[in-house]
Amino acid sequence: MLKSKPLSGKPGNRRQSSLKRMQAWFGKAISTPLPPEYGGNPLAISAPRLRPKAEAFLNAKHGLSGFDRLGIYNQQYWFRLLTIMQDEHPCAVHVLGLHPYNDWAARYLSAHPPSSPYLSLLDAEFFRFMDKNYRGRNRKAVLEAIAHDMAFSRAVDAPAGKTPAPGDFASGRLDAVKMRLAPHVTPLRLSFDLAAFRAACIRDESLEKRIALKRMASCAVVYRHAFLPRWKPISRAAYKLLTELRTPGTLRNIFSRLEGRLSARERKELEAHLQEWFREWTALGWLSREEESPKRAGRKRGQAHRRPAWPSSDRRG
Repeated sequence: MLKSKPLSGKPGNRRQSSLKRMQAWFGKAISTPLPPEYGGNPLAISAPRLRPKAEAFLNAKHGLSGFDRLGIYNQQYWFRLLTIMQDEHPCAVHVLGLHPYNDWAARYLSAHPPSSPYLSLLDAEFFRFMDKNYRGRNRKAVLEAIAHDMAFSRAVDAPAGKTPAPGDFASGRLDAVKMRLAPHVTPLRLSFDLAAFRAACIRDESLEKRIALKRMASCAVVYRHAFLPRWKPISRAAYKLLTELRTPGTLRNIFSRLEGRLSARERKELEAHLQEWFREWTALGWLSREEESPKRAGRKRGQAHRRPAWPSSDRRG
């Protein structure tokens, strides 16, 4: 594919430096955003300045010039990324519509190009990007669909965490052990029936079928159990407790943060079901012990923990 050129001087360092420069140029060239419309080589419209280097670096083959071949790589780069985004977001694709979704996904990828070898992180900032920039039709449904889709991705890809021991929940240990929500677990507060909607969207191989999204207020948890992503409805009080567990803390800290967030009815429910919930959530793998690393163990206590990036369509608390 790449033309080799003779190099003068020491072959080792110079050849390696030349290859790195060529790789950097090639990566930047193929990631050039596709133009809105093009008939043949997209780079002929979006980046015609690349032609001289493309002809110098890439061999002509099968009737295609080096620049034309670079244009094919440019298309395949974007088609691959958009296909991954579509696979990760069946609900968002159907709420927005396939072509509008592709447009927004391309804008997002232009603003947040892949920076990790792990494709599971490709959409890591997609919710924040859409929350900041999307002001079109069905904004609430679009954001909830993205949060719901990302919760399923996290349920597949995120680690399990460290399961608490039964004694960690004893009343005498409220300040002894730090807890947090396991990384694969996402609590959601929803205004639409996205569970049924997602199932219908996944069955639509065309990605273009019109599927009705019904309104239905609920709270749910998306998580992994027995190696598969799961969806489980929960009460509003349970949802509020689980959202507090997204930030690590002792049980006393967590209950203190809940003060003022619960209605009288929710507080009564929490007091009645707390131990039952913790037993169930531990069995389902929702809770994780927050372990200090050896480096952090000697640091000053009270240092703030960095809050994980949890996409949430809930603005009400």
